[in-house]
Order: sequence, then structure tokens, then C-alpha cells
Amino acid sequence: MTRSSKNQRIANRVASRRGSIYLAVLGVAMVVSIIGMASMSIARLQLRSTRNLQDLEEARLLSQSGVDFGLSNMQSLGDWRTDRTHAVEFAPLALGNGTMTYVLLDDDGDLEDDPTDTVHLRGIGRVGDAVFATSVLLEPGGEGLTSLESSLHSDEGLDQDQDGSITTNQTVSTNGDIEKTNGNPTITGDAWAAGDIDLGVSGTALANQTPGKEMPAEATVFDYYLSKGTRVNIGSIPLQTISDLVMSPTNNPYGTETNPLGIYVIDCQESDLLIQDARIHGTLVILNAGSGTRIDKDIHWEPAVANYPALMVQGNLEMRWHAEHLLSENLRGVNFNPAHSPYQGVSDSDMTDEYTAVIKGLIYISGDLAITYTCNLEGMVLVGGTAEVTKGLTLTYDSKFLNYPPPGFAKGAVMQIVPGTWTRVSY
Repeated sequence: MTRSSKNQRIANRVASRRGSIYLAVLGVAMVVSIIGMASMSIARLQLRSTRNLQDLEEARLLSQSGVDFGLSNMQSLGDWRTDRTHAVEFAPLALGNGTMTYVLLDDDGDLEDDPTDTVHLRGIGRVGDAVFATSVLLEPGGEGLTSLESSLHSDEGLDQDQDGSITTNQTVSTNGDIEKTNGNPTITGDAWAAGDIDLGVSGTALANQTPGKEMPAEATVFDYYLSKGTRVNIGSIPLQTISDLVMSPTNNPYGTETNPLGIYVIDCQESDLLIQDARIHGTLVILNAGSGTRIDKDIHWEPAVANYPALMVQGNLEMRWHAEHLLSENLRGVNFNPAHSPYQGVSDSDMTDEYTAVIKGLIYISGDLAITYTCNLEGMVLVGGTAEVTKGLTLTYDSKFLNYPPPGFAKGAVMQIVPGTWTRVSY
């Protein structure tokens, strides 16, 4: 092999190696370029995603501001029920990088028809393409209904039997007539009626009064308690009889779930519910009560929250418990103030205590009330139908329900947010 041939071969190898290196460098450059472009694309997507998240977060804050703005605007209007329209957005206001507004929603589609109705307020925030809606439930937070001025008020009339005299330190009232069915029952105290008063009254008797006293709206008065209450299955209550037990915020005899407010909701599904020989420290909400639903024998009952109702009944109720008796642990063989449910802060492990037979608090019955045995009530009773008293009734009025009305029992244009109802909704 000549020197020139050898040199040529070496030159060819070097050129080939250089070409390979060039291709390798070019490949690496292409990969780096692709990675760079992908990184830029990912960065742009991340930036866009970050901006979208920022827009959504700002829209969320604007929606909450919309709730505050809506409340403030409603209070400044005073007559907002006529000035605002169901499901129509109020003119949006620019704020920051977006806008906020609010809309009012009434369950029956009419803001004007009932001053006791609850209302859903939605605050709406918009930033770019991001929309966020926050909903709260509002209830009247103004004055108590005028029916709360009475120790007993019935919407359709009050009938008293010869043994059904009433003693009260306040007014007994009705939007109908106060009548005696036989004998000469009396009212020791004051009486007020939109119709006639046909029996003896020891205090002031006001007949043919107008307007009638305001009652809670049956369609909405239960709403708050249903939203905050713990459900008790009627099938879990043996023989549909609540007896020989304690119900309290820390003790639910019919399930593992308790309720910090002491609100327990029982749907009777048209069957009768019997409550007797028990201590209840809470609010019972009885739905679809059977016609034979009643409170019997010995009972000690008060709400866990001072100005809340003790009892709310959708339907009719009979009261025939014994005011002259005591709820006796020894007699019933039950400890009514165990460690999990102390009585006025005191608990023990014995069965020697006795409790006054009484219901303290507000009682609301949407239908008729029949009192067929001597009863002792401290607070007030509101009856959507007729109240019939055939045995002696003692009523001790408590003004806190008028001065600090519980949810569902206030009126007016001043609205307040029902605790626990802040939620995000689609819009």
C-alpha cells in the first residue's frame, strides 16, 4: 500500500468521524430545541392555569363580597321584598379585576307574599371566564311575631270545657273565637280574640280585635331545624314510644349520631308517636304526625338552646301528661341525669332524684292541640289550628321568645344568615 493511499484512508475516516459528530451534535441540538419548546409550552399552560386559578380565587372572594353587599343593600332598601325580584340579578359592580353582584331566590318564587319567608341569597363573582357563586340562607332576624306576645295563641279558635280553665300570667289569644263548650270555664289572666269571647276572664278581655296576630309560615318554619337537626328513624323507636330515657345534645338513644344543638327530627310517616316518662333536653321536630300523637304521663322537657323551641309538630297533638306528678328515677328505674346528660350541670349514678313535670320553652303545633289532662307549661304555645282545653292548664309566660325570636319566628325586612348555610353553588 502506498503512502498516499494510506493517507487517503485516514482522511476518509476522519471525515466520516466528523460527519458522525456533526449529526450527533445536530440531534442533540434538535432534542434540546424540542425540550425547550415543550418547556415553553408547559410554562405557558402552567401560567394560564395559574391565572385561571387566580381568577377563580378572586371570583370566590368577589362572590362572598356579593353576599355582604346583598345583605347591606337589602337593609338599606327596607322594602326590598317589593324592590327586588325573585331570580333577577342586581346590577353588577366592578371591583378589582372583575365584578360582583347578588340574586335573591324565594322557594315559592314570590318575595312579596310572606314577610316571614326565608330567602336564598347568592353572591356571584366574575373574573374573566371564571364564575363563582356562594349561597346562604337568610331568615327574618327582626321583631318577634305578634303571636309571641301571648302565653297561648291559636290561629283558628280556643275552646274550653267546664274543667278546662286556664291560669296564666300573660294573655291568652286567638285569631278566632274563645268559646266554652259547656259549664263555666274561666281564664285567670288576660284574653284577646279577633272574634268573640264567651266565658269569664279575670283580667282584661279584648274581643273583636284587628288585625289578627302573626303566625309563622308553616311552609318554612321547619326549614332551619330540618337543616340543623339529626334524623331519627321512626322504625328505630320501639312501639313508636319514647319512654324511660334521656335525650340530649350528647345522647341519642336511637342512633350513634348526636346533635350539639339537641335538635332531633322524627318523621312519623302518619303513624302515632307517644312520648312519656322521659327527660328531654333538646328540640324535637315531629313531622307527619299521626292523629293519635300525644305526650303522656310524666315528663320533664326543656330545649338545649335557651330561645329555641322545645317541640315542633307538623300535624295534631294531644297533651295529657300529669302536672301534679314528679318524674321519679326510683319509680321508673332510670337514671335521668347520667354523666353524659347532666341536669343543670349535675350528674350522678344513683336513681333517687325527682324532677318537676313540666315543659319549658316554645311549643309550635301546625294543626290542632287538645289538652286532656292537667298540664304545666313554661314559655308559650302557638297552635296553627284550634286549641281545645278540657282539663286545667297553667301557663307561665317567658318573654325571651318575643325579644329573641328563634329561627322561623321573626318577621320584617331585617334578614340574618342562618349559621352553617354557606355553600358553593353552580351558576
